[in-house]
Amino acid sequence: MKDLDKEPFVIVSAKTKNQSDIETFRQNHALKEYLSFHGYRYKLVSGRYNGEDEASFLLPNISEADALSIATLFNQESILVVDENREARLVFTNDSEPTSLGWFTRGESKDNFTLDGDIKYICTGAK
Repeated sequence: MKDLDKEPFVIVSAKTKNQSDIETFRQNHALKEYLSFHGYRYKLVSGRYNGEDEASFLLPNISEADALSIATLFNQESILVVDENREARLVFTNDSEPTSLGWFTRGESKDNFTLDGDIKYICTGAK
């Protein structure tokens, strides 16, 4: 993420809970195609959210509204929004209040993390 040090970004996934590996593969392919077709830049990352391993898409400089529309289209419950100062929020597609997660930074965790290559990022220091 070194090349994204100052850019705000959103992380979105196409995986849903209890989805088969085949369906996850199809959904990830569909999301990749959707992003490419609509001209969004993205970077593939992986991680874990609420105990589920998942491939995810890091989208630099996308509006929160656009990211939420994509997440809703792919039946996601939330997106991770990180601003240029690296403050992170979990924003929900069901109109629940966003949750402040603190800062997106390198760290160790067994759950709720993002892997970019071999570097693990977590959210820490929630307000």
